Amino acid sequence: MNRLNRTALFALLLFACPLAAVAQDSADAAESELHARLGTLDWAVVALYALGMLAIGFYYSRRATTSDEYYLGNRKMKPIMVGLSLFATLISTISYLAVPGEIMAKGPVTMLYIAAIPIVYLVVGFLLIPHITRLPVTSAYELLESKFGRGVRLFGSAIFILIRLVWMGLIVFISARIVVRAVGLEPDKIPYVVFLLGVVTVVYSSMGGLQAVVLTDVIQSGILFGGALTCVIIVTVKMGGFGWFPTEWSPNWDTQPLFSFDPTVRVTVVGTILSTIIWWICTAGSDQMAIQRYLATRDSRAARRAFL
Repeated sequence: MNRLNRTALFALLLFACPLAAVAQDSADAAESELHARLGTLDWAVVALYALGMLAIGFYYSRRATTSDEYYLGNRKMKPIMVGLSLFATLISTISYLAVPGEIMAKGPVTMLYIAAIPIVYLVVGFLLIPHITRLPVTSAYELLESKFGRGVRLFGSAIFILIRLVWMGLIVFISARIVVRAVGLEPDKIPYVVFLLGVVTVVYSSMGGLQAVVLTDVIQSGILFGGALTCVIIVTVKMGGFGWFPTEWSPNWDTQPLFSFDPTVRVTVVGTILSTIIWWICTAGSDQMAIQRYLATRDSRAARRAFL
């Protein structure tokens, strides 16, 4: 396998993109092999997964008797489950697939976002979360109303809804396009897959409330991690060892300096760390999907553990 393919496998490993056929000689051969393995059992697994998600929604729909229980899980949810839910919510299919592509094409400096995580945790965990969890609210936008009035609250929530509609639409479309290709359907079937994915998700979420969403997110997190681990195992076995691990800098990676004022430079070390700090503090400190999960835990300590 050439250097480019080894580089690709290295990036896919680091960012958990579960492509089990990467060891094949060509994309066409890999796709044909994948299609050949899809059968009755595969479709049965897909159907059982969808039914399982709906069953979770139905189960919690019979247990949620108050609005606090429906929206916040009665503020008694376990930090580990809330944390996995937050992971599955904010780390979407886009991140799961796009970041490996960025690494393959442009280089590994983007990985240095990891250096920003301790700073983000300290700011969000010890400055923002304690303040948020002390307030008797159920959404981030109640904070806006208490300080700036109802108009600002409606404006903020409208912006959030519009942003997330575009974001979710893109996620569902990308997922559907991958599904259609994997199962051997024609591209014109993408709208049907989008509709099916959307209906299943909306139904179990609206029936079961936050508790259903958190549990399904935990399951999906397990699938993400399991797919990554399976990818590593399959690639290693098919290649007869760890020969896929790159040992030198790939020539197709651009120069990625420590710092630069040149706007044409795609990424720098300082820029990566700084942008990660700003993005995650803003997201974790204001996004309704994050704040709702903090409020679903018992106290600020539990919310901080969930965020960690």
